[in-house]
Amino acid sequence: MNVLLIEDNHTDSRIIETSLEPFDVNLTIKEDGKSAIEYLKENLPTFIILDLNIPYLTGKEVLNYVKGSKKLKHIPVIVYTTSHDERDINDIYDMGGAAYITKPFSLSEAQEKIKILGDFWIGIVTWLNR
Repeated sequence: MNVLLIEDNHTDSRIIETSLEPFDVNLTIKEDGKSAIEYLKENLPTFIILDLNIPYLTGKEVLNYVKGSKKLKHIPVIVYTTSHDERDINDIYDMGGAAYITKPFSLSEAQEKIKILGDFWIGIVTWLNR
């Protein structure tokens, strides 16, 4: 299973990477919206974990690109961000985001949220082979 993480914070990337180690995933990390879109032009991840606050193109712009593409629109995009803004939450779901998860402040809570994310999206959800 291939997972694309779009995250510019190295600490958050490392937490996600180590928390997903027990799962059978190939994790690709892109640190900005522009490089993420370039990656998506050639690759089809199973799902995407996306921060909203990334350089060059925002998370919303990346989500809009994914959901506007016939080739990519089926890919679930899970937003993992610091924003608690109701407008952001509404926008993400209106744009076709699969889930909106706020980043916690503690390391243990972050690890637990990513473990639960992995349990659900990797351990429970049934995927098509594409």
